[in-house]
Amino acid sequence: VAAAQEAIARCGSAHVALQAPTGSAWVRAAPTEVDLVLDNLLRNACLYARAQITVSVFPAGGYVRLVVDDDGPGIAEEHREKVFDRFYRVQDDRARQTGGSGLGLALVAEVVRRRGGTVSVAESPDGGARFQVRWQAL
Repeated sequence: VAAAQEAIARCGSAHVALQAPTGSAWVRAAPTEVDLVLDNLLRNACLYARAQITVSVFPAGGYVRLVVDDDGPGIAEEHREKVFDRFYRVQDDRARQTGGSGLGLALVAEVVRRRGGTVSVAESPDGGARFQVRWQAL
């Protein structure tokens, strides 16, 4: 939970809400890995959100779910599995003003999977993208 709060502060957007339990939710990952995942997911959400981003942390049994929702344009279903591939971009434009190199989500997926977790993207109830990470709890 503290890592999510710190990542939100680093992202610099006033439009990010955190939904998390009181207390801690520890995952089987190094702090730098947690930061990498949070920073990349929040950076993408900040690029595409219209007005609202919600970061949620849900401890459940032996797992912790991290969910990042935004109200942006979302990701079309045909691109959802591919966005975790290296260098894949939904839009062909690779200019700095409109996005990165297509490595951020690939790094997220690699870090999470190496620790026995899963990562997915779907449509958010807010209308944009919902990125969901499922990590093993400590």
